[in-house]
Amino acid sequence: MNYTLLTGATSDIGKNIAQVLSLKQNLILSGRNLNKLEETLKSLPNPKSHKLLTINLKDISSIRDSISCLLNGGGV
Repeated sequence: MNYTLLTGATSDIGKNIAQVLSLKQNLILSGRNLNKLEETLKSLPNPKSHKLLTINLKDISSIRDSISCLLNGGGV
């Protein structure tokens, strides 16, 4: 299964992009705030088709760990 990574998925623009893309693609919604990511996910028409990735792109060390967790079956 292929996924599209959407960074900034909790902002107004990011949420709108997620709404449009979620109709035809499986998404990995990325952002710093898990609660806001969950809100975005719940607003999509097919929330079970997508994954969440809590990550701070300013923190290099957290990126590797977060992506590794997601690829190894983690994520919400």
